[in-house]
Parts: sequence; structure tokens; C-alpha cells
Amino acid sequence: MKEKTATQVSAELDREHQDRTRFERHVALFIERWEPKDVKERHAFNADLMSLMRTMQMDMQKPVIDTVAALLARLPPSPIFVEKRGD
Repeated sequence: MKEKTATQVSAELDREHQDRTRFERHVALFIERWEPKDVKERHAFNADLMSLMRTMQMDMQKPVIDTVAALLARLPPSPIFVEKRGD
């Protein structure tokens, strides 16, 4: 595995932060535009939106999780050594 320089790590973290910030900005704009004025409707809207986002995230992660699980299943089991102590 190739080691990364501090500059490369910093650049990757910066990109991740920008992506997260961009997403949060889009969510805020969406909520500002479409959120109902009525308090009860607003709560229902926010709950539905968060449920939708959670479902989308789980759907996006499924191929990755399946791939990782398949790769881990191919690995040989790690030996477990039990040390027997004398009485």
C-alpha cells in the first residue's frame, strides 16, 4: 500500500469537507424552499425527508457492503490461541 504525504491527506480531507458542506447547503436550500409553514406539517415533512435520505444512503451502501462481505468471506479464519493456565 502506497503511503500518502501530509499534503495528500490534507487535500483529501479538504475535498471530503467541501463535498459534505455542499450537500448540507443543498439540503438547507431544499428545506427552505419546500418546508411547509404549518408546524405539524413541517415536522412530518422533516421526518419524511430524513427517512428518505436514510433509505437512499442504505441503498447506496448496499453494493459496497455486499462486496466487502464477499471479500471477507474469502479470507481464511484467523487462528485463536487459548492459553491454558496451570492450577
